[in-house]
Amino acid sequence: MELKQMDQAQEYFHESMIIARELGVKWVFTYTLRKLAENCLSKGQYQQAGEYLGQGFTLAPEMDPDILAFQCLFPLLNAADGISPPDKMARLLGYLNKVVEDYNITLKKTRVMYDRITAELQARLDPATFQASLEAGRSLSIEQVQAEARLMAREVSEYGKS
Repeated sequence: MELKQMDQAQEYFHESMIIARELGVKWVFTYTLRKLAENCLSKGQYQQAGEYLGQGFTLAPEMDPDILAFQCLFPLLNAADGISPPDKMARLLGYLNKVVEDYNITLKKTRVMYDRITAELQARLDPATFQASLEAGRSLSIEQVQAEARLMAREVSEYGKS
């Protein structure tokens, strides 16, 4: 996508986000935040992407875990790859794994990204640490996921400042 098209998409998604927030349509709001963040990441705008991703977690206690996982957490893990500590990422990946199992979700379109993140975390962590982090993530409460994810979004945003 050309830069001009990306800027137009950014404007469209920003307007959509405002409307969704005003109407209280949380799924659309978080989806729009995700698309805004992905657009920023494709332009190397980590600071703004981190801010968009962090906003999605303000609704975490009110959202279904599957929406939280795929509209907020999954894109955050993708953005934080190589920025946040791998054990923290593996913990949130553990939560994501639990949601996938609990809701019997198949990862068709996102499977490649999911597998890439998993492989990269496995490569950066020893097997025991990777497994322990995954298991720790499976037992996180929604509030703990929200807190850890907001810190990770801040790390992405700070990365953009350097």
